[in-house]
Amino acid sequence: MHFVKTEDLCPGMRLAKPIYNRLGVLLYERNTELTPQGINSIRKFSLIGIYVLDPAEPLPPLSEEELHFEQFQTMYMFRLRDELGKLVTGKEPDKLSELCKSIIREFGNLDHKIIFSQNLRSSGDFVYKHGLNTGILCAILTHHLGFSYEEQLALVEAALLYDTGYLYLDSDQLTDFEDVESADYKKLCLARGDAFALLKPQTNEYHLPKMTLQVIAEMIHPANHIAHPEMKEHTWRFATQVLRVAGCFDQMTAMRYGFEPQSEVVTMKYLFEHPDFFNSTVVQALGECINILPQGACVDLTSGDKALILETNPDDFLQPLILRFSDNRIYDLSDPDVSEKFQIKDLMKTMDNRIQVDEETLKQFQTDTYVTEMMNRFRKAKAKLAKKQKNREVI
Repeated sequence: MHFVKTEDLCPGMRLAKPIYNRLGVLLYERNTELTPQGINSIRKFSLIGIYVLDPAEPLPPLSEEELHFEQFQTMYMFRLRDELGKLVTGKEPDKLSELCKSIIREFGNLDHKIIFSQNLRSSGDFVYKHGLNTGILCAILTHHLGFSYEEQLALVEAALLYDTGYLYLDSDQLTDFEDVESADYKKLCLARGDAFALLKPQTNEYHLPKMTLQVIAEMIHPANHIAHPEMKEHTWRFATQVLRVAGCFDQMTAMRYGFEPQSEVVTMKYLFEHPDFFNSTVVQALGECINILPQGACVDLTSGDKALILETNPDDFLQPLILRFSDNRIYDLSDPDVSEKFQIKDLMKTMDNRIQVDEETLKQFQTDTYVTEMMNRFRKAKAKLAKKQKNREVI
């Protein structure tokens, strides 16, 4: 799988990802061979490029949930663009509340982990895709953290709006990370202030939730970052801390033309390593909501070896049961003696930033009696530990 600029597309290339229109209608299925007519149609979508399969590459597996997620991202990115377009022209974003409710209906009541797949971004759609994905993450996190429905709505709305200031910047100022020392970041702070003024916070003419305005004010206020750089994230309201974690996770893992995305593992480690700026409770919750290291993922170890995730660890995603390829042995990374020798450094990804799953290897070792017994013991031990923790919480 590789990325091809729109102007370099050729007939016969096969699509690696589906293409939807703004209404969510499937236009081109995966594995579709491009025709001259299809290439002309794709160019009209203003896409900077698409992912295509290599000539002999089989179609990688995608679950129905992942396909639906991609469809949702496409449809609602256009809806958010429409609402922000109204805002910057002085009109009321009257469909914004309904957009937030739709996001919560889809992602604000999940009882399982999801694979948070990223889509390619350009300077033309970065703001909308970043806002939408951050809103989705906030919907997932607020449910997991026990927010009320009204609080969920308010925070998701803040997520969709807080980075509208990026619309005022040139494409070369859309940096990956917010560097408080850079001139571009200071410009972003000022642009965020201008965008916040569009919401008319003094009169609240658009009837936004009070918490939405409060959270955005904390996120974008230049004093929090420049005038008082010593101000740490834990001094903000909890909802703002949730948004900060969600926004950083999305920005670091996003695929942007010309920038190398960070993996979920590297990103989560970064968030955990900076507790003064990213609330550890929120980061832990994110690890419990997103499938960071799913069963079947291939990973790189700190020892330089590669391994396969045999069984996830519900208590700590960085300590699963693995099969190390170099010696064909199974290791429980939650065992302190094992974790002293090596830990997970990163996971292997495909070109479009998806986790690379070696299905055949996984099937081979799942059917092995020894591995099955080891995995069963691993599951029982984790279940017993979880039960003890739950009993302590009740007491």
